[in-house]
Amino acid sequence: PAAKFSIVARSSEQLHRWNFPYQLSRLPQTLEETVPEGAPRDSAESADSYQVVARRGDLVLLFTDGFSDNVYDREALNVLSRLSVAARDRGGNDEATWSHPAEIDPAVIAAELVDLALKKSRDRSTECPFADRALQSGNGRLGGKEDDITVVAAW
Repeated sequence: PAAKFSIVARSSEQLHRWNFPYQLSRLPQTLEETVPEGAPRDSAESADSYQVVARRGDLVLLFTDGFSDNVYDREALNVLSRLSVAARDRGGNDEATWSHPAEIDPAVIAAELVDLALKKSRDRSTECPFADRALQSGNGRLGGKEDDITVVAAW
């Protein structure tokens, strides 16, 4: 079998309301002047903070909501399992002796996850976390959500 991946810790989405996530930005002065007085402004201080102990061999993924809006956790884990099997097989290892998923290039992991999210974001009939939340909020909507999609992976 492939190396076993599981999610040990995950941050929570921070929203003002449905489809209105916290935004951390630094606006140019000309744009700053166009923001209505009293409009909600997010800062680094308003972000949740997490501390998680990472151990050797742990995979850390950082990603934008463009990724998490389109890809279920189980789908990301499936990508990691597929890449694990491919890395094991490329190395000529058998199932009984191979246990080093860190041999998978983190750039390949990130690229594969971005490709999946991008494909789903453009599919108007896909099931995805964003569509699930849209239905729950009464904004019935199927399909992916096009957005910026960034994934960083590191062992």
